[in-house]
Amino acid sequence: MARDARRAHPHRQRGRHQSLPRRQRKQQHPRRAPHRLRPQLRHQLRRQRSRHIRRRRLLERQHQYLLRHQRNRHRPNTSAVSNPAPQAVYQTERWGSSTYTFPNLMPVTNYTLRLHFAEISPSVTTNGNRLFNISINGTQVLTNFDIFAAAGGKFRAITRQFVTYPDNSGQIFIQFTKGPSNEAKVGGIELFATPPLPPPRISAAISTNGAVTLTWPTYPGKTYRVQFKNALADTNWNTLNPDVTAVSESASKSDASAVGQRFYRLLVLN
Repeated sequence: MARDARRAHPHRQRGRHQSLPRRQRKQQHPRRAPHRLRPQLRHQLRRQRSRHIRRRRLLERQHQYLLRHQRNRHRPNTSAVSNPAPQAVYQTERWGSSTYTFPNLMPVTNYTLRLHFAEISPSVTTNGNRLFNISINGTQVLTNFDIFAAAGGKFRAITRQFVTYPDNSGQIFIQFTKGPSNEAKVGGIELFATPPLPPPRISAAISTNGAVTLTWPTYPGKTYRVQFKNALADTNWNTLNPDVTAVSESASKSDASAVGQRFYRLLVLN
């Protein structure tokens, strides 16, 4: 009885949807005939579509050109660097006075240190806008270094290479300090072990008015001592002060007290 009462409820009957047979639904909603465009209108739509496609392709080409130009605009030239670093090294920099320490190195092993630079700062536009100093293990190897002048312009990669060795604790530390103008900077630091250095040899000895000038190839950062004696039979060698710290690939020293025959030798102190 309760079931029949629910069916007879007026609200239930009013809210119930009555489904029609399938044939009646088709008759109530007949299918519309497809709309056919006039030939002129169809031709006009085709022209609009083709113009839209051409414009989109043009915008895509312009966008690709702008992206390529943006990438190449500040891409430093690495043609003057043998075995250059990746482009990201020359496109970035750390500026300001700083110190880098490389620990846990072999004290008796020589290491090659390569410093990578490229002048990319908008504040540098000519020679002398940036001058700074670099020291390795407390020995200054570059003084008033000018990247712009050394590279020959802006956005040009250069490197400076040094042969050095760790201190007694097995560390190599590099210091970048501010010079007369602007701040110190570096793009990348590369350090790798190298074979032992050959013993130094005097390549030239020129005597002029009683003074002898000695010249020999060097490794930047190395300190050399010149010693002499007047006879090979002498037991002790005399030191020709002061010692010479190399800042380039060659060094020279003059002996103004040379009298008669004299023998020389070179020592590497570090």
